[in-house]
Amino acid sequence: MTSFMKSGGNVMNEIRNNLCVLLWMFLHIPEKSQVEIIVQKVSPPNVTKTPEQQLREALIAAGLSQADEVQDDALTPLSEEMRVQLAERLSTVGPLSDLIIQEREADCC
Repeated sequence: MTSFMKSGGNVMNEIRNNLCVLLWMFLHIPEKSQVEIIVQKVSPPNVTKTPEQQLREALIAAGLSQADEVQDDALTPLSEEMRVQLAERLSTVGPLSDLIIQEREADCC
């Protein structure tokens, strides 16, 4: 518990009076009730995340993005054989933009 006084207690009296009004108004504490107020210093959170990580977490929390379940270090590059196979399959479809438009139309309707 921390207590302090400044210049005859005027600051403390002001704080105490304002807190009492707030307690009566919002917490419905009866007048003349005895309460104990504890003042503690709160440290700011230790920010070790990059702005990109903070943005990603904010987007996920807002429902504007989904969490990635795959770790970046778990990704492996495609083999040359797999790249050739994918290139052949995509070349028969036509422009990639048309494929994306078709998928979007199929998802929405």
